[in-house]
Amino acid sequence: MALEDFFEDFVILNKMSEPDGQGGVNWYLTEGAPFRAGIRTVSSTEAEIAYRSGTKTIFRITTPLGVELEQNDIVLRRKDERQYRITGNAIDNTTPDVATLQYRYVTAEVMQ
Repeated sequence: MALEDFFEDFVILNKMSEPDGQGGVNWYLTEGAPFRAGIRTVSSTEAEIAYRSGTKTIFRITTPLGVELEQNDIVLRRKDERQYRITGNAIDNTTPDVATLQYRYVTAEVMQ
């Protein structure tokens, strides 16, 4: 059994804008590229302390190397249509080049 067997369907949401006709801008999200990823709650001691202090629950999203997620990207989990805002950069959390299995992960929070 491989790690990918536990991955779920996600899609990147693209931020788009259009003039509102009154000098302002309306922002909306459109579906972009689909990808598969694993997701879990971060349950470190630091995360638990932050959660009790009022911080949102922190999630870790694991992807293959080909998926480029950057801070403030928004992704949608297909299973429950929940949106997550990426709070870290994947480039900082990538397996070494010599590793047989190549993955990276980012931290994320649920958007309300």
